[in-house]
Amino acid sequence: MKTIITLVLVGLMSISLTAQTNNPFEWNNPEQNTFADMPDDLLHEIRKTGNPAFHQSQSSKQRLDSLVMESYNTVNQEWYNSGKETYSYDANENLIERFSCNWNLSTSDWIPNSRSGYEYDENGNQILFVYNSFWDDYLQEWEYGYRRESVYDSNNRQTLFIEYDWNLYVADWIPDWKDEYNYDATNGNRTNTLRYNWMEANSTWELSTKYEYFYDGNGKIIRTDYYSWNTFSSQWEISAKNEYTYDANGNPNLWERYNWNNITEGWENNSKRAYNYTADAKILLFAIYYWDEYLQQWEGQLKLEFEYDSNGNGIADNSYGWDETTGGWVNENRYEYGYDMSQNYVLYKELDWNFSTTQWIETDRSNYNYDNTYSYSELITPFSETAFRHKRTDFLEEDWEETAQQWNDDRRGTYYYTEQLVGIENIAEAGIQVFPNPAQDEVIFDLKNTSSPSMIELYDAQGRLADVQTLNNNKISVRHLNAGVYFYQLFHGAQQYGGRLIVR
Repeated sequence: MKTIITLVLVGLMSISLTAQTNNPFEWNNPEQNTFADMPDDLLHEIRKTGNPAFHQSQSSKQRLDSLVMESYNTVNQEWYNSGKETYSYDANENLIERFSCNWNLSTSDWIPNSRSGYEYDENGNQILFVYNSFWDDYLQEWEYGYRRESVYDSNNRQTLFIEYDWNLYVADWIPDWKDEYNYDATNGNRTNTLRYNWMEANSTWELSTKYEYFYDGNGKIIRTDYYSWNTFSSQWEISAKNEYTYDANGNPNLWERYNWNNITEGWENNSKRAYNYTADAKILLFAIYYWDEYLQQWEGQLKLEFEYDSNGNGIADNSYGWDETTGGWVNENRYEYGYDMSQNYVLYKELDWNFSTTQWIETDRSNYNYDNTYSYSELITPFSETAFRHKRTDFLEEDWEETAQQWNDDRRGTYYYTEQLVGIENIAEAGIQVFPNPAQDEVIFDLKNTSSPSMIELYDAQGRLADVQTLNNNKISVRHLNAGVYFYQLFHGAQQYGGRLIVR
């Protein structure tokens, strides 16, 4: 049940991702399973693959490069490496690679576990996602996984989505299915989605499903019709529909699904979802019901209730299961969240309901520490502001031992950052050539205007000032520098440029 609840919570926080259909009832977070090795809270907090927005311009930012996790050996009473994630970004601070490793105790080395890669168009739309789930150590290559490609029109509306699976026999990506999206030329609402399946036998796309969307006068979606393609008659056949209603504030409050019965030629209940909100539109309740055809009544599947503090921070989620005997909801799990005076998310707890004692029993908890020197706008990270209102430095996860009535260390993690120079024009875009790069002796900056004095500041990979030089005949010496990667700022007249230099 905890897995289901986690996915639902991730889904609830991803509602905004489906804005192109104007359908707040339907969501999709295709990468939710790639975060299985992340700290517990990030399973709830991460919202999407790239950075949610460009941060405000700063002279420098703290870029999250990696997270190293350790597990506690209760026998030896020692910590040992267990997992690591590294993150890479493009020039616009979008995440372009998430790389996961596990620690091999026998070889004392990191072993690749999974990899996620991302690409974006010039407008920041994610156009490619590749997930590899297995590293073949013998072949030294990634295998298995899936690939997802998206295409957007000039209005940044998604028009195509294709999913591929990895085929070991041909060692290539093979199409699995695709969606084509069409829109109303007048108001931009999505009108339909056409789904195709890839037919391996004849290497062609075959129609599978069609979704048609209907809206009210305010542009809110009120119905989705589902059709299946009949290959024998070459016609669309209605199969299901969703109907949506809203409260007085425009919040979605009911989602109902019906299936079409070809025998009776009528609609039959299938499932429904109900929502309630606070006065400021924060969700208070979410519940899923399924129709019991035999009993001819609604049966619950899952209910979540949410609590908030005076600052609007979520402080608790209660989950309920359905008791078929009593025909009512019963407690199952509870998640609690704590915050410090700086509104940092510092505590996460999991509790299970004890039916014998009718009390909540703590099972797991996590504590998080921060460096308040850096706010979220001064960070480059793939995670949401809810999780990283300031620079998160480390965390500790503990398990509750009921017999001993004590908390035991389970896992801990440390976040590693580097200083990233930003808000400075890229030197290549300014038409200034820098060579050789990598360099061993001297580096030449081919400046257009040599009459203005120029100065170079060099920073090491940790963001520390390593050297300051004035250009001499457009050159600087790097003989005295240790080998490694350096970031430089070039001050040329009234202009300031930045770039990267490798010293061998």
